[in-house]
Amino acid sequence: MPKLGQFPVKDYIKAAKLMAKQKGFDRVECCRGSKNAYRFEAFLPGETTPVQFWTIHVTHDRKELVWSRDDYRKPDSVLNGRSGEFMEVLEKI
Repeated sequence: MPKLGQFPVKDYIKAAKLMAKQKGFDRVECCRGSKNAYRFEAFLPGETTPVQFWTIHVTHDRKELVWSRDDYRKPDSVLNGRSGEFMEVLEKI
């Protein structure tokens, strides 16, 4: 069971893609950056360059939990959501 406010990165990715579809973005691509960082890029329909991007950091263990509270707030501002909307989507997964 994850700690309060910590979710696996796989669930975070699913929620980010789902919220992006709801907000009119074509797709969200995710790639691993450094050892514990992930980069997300959001694309509008028909675009080849990302219009929005953000990075998150995960724990250094096998579980790869997203640990920063700010990382849970980033999709709200980047994907034009209201405050707390991403957490609602994430908790439904």
